[in-house]
Amino acid sequence: MLIYASRTRRTKGKVLGENMKDELAELEEFEEVEKVGVSEKKEGNNMQQEQGSQGQAQRKGSRPDYRVLQPDTDANGKSMLRSVGAMWKSTTKDGREFYVMKIGELRLLVFPNNKQ
Repeated sequence: MLIYASRTRRTKGKVLGENMKDELAELEEFEEVEKVGVSEKKEGNNMQQEQGSQGQAQRKGSRPDYRVLQPDTDANGKSMLRSVGAMWKSTTKDGREFYVMKIGELRLLVFPNNKQ
């Protein structure tokens, strides 16, 4: 997972006052920064919670049962499907089946509509 950090902002030939020049000097260019630490700790805690509450743990890197795709078009106008997420089948302690759907950072639980 990558995050972007803003370091400088450039203007296209615009004249800036002295205060603006000082502020721009403090900022730097956009740069890719790798996200580490907090995210990995959260994933580790989520794994322990999922093991306790679902009976079946979702292992990081396990193959999903379903892929979530979004229809899109490429630069040439050709139709294509873009992968945006995945779903894993799981079971609760009392034996009810459900799915965990992840789309980007969004995590959803999907249950069958059995109530009548």
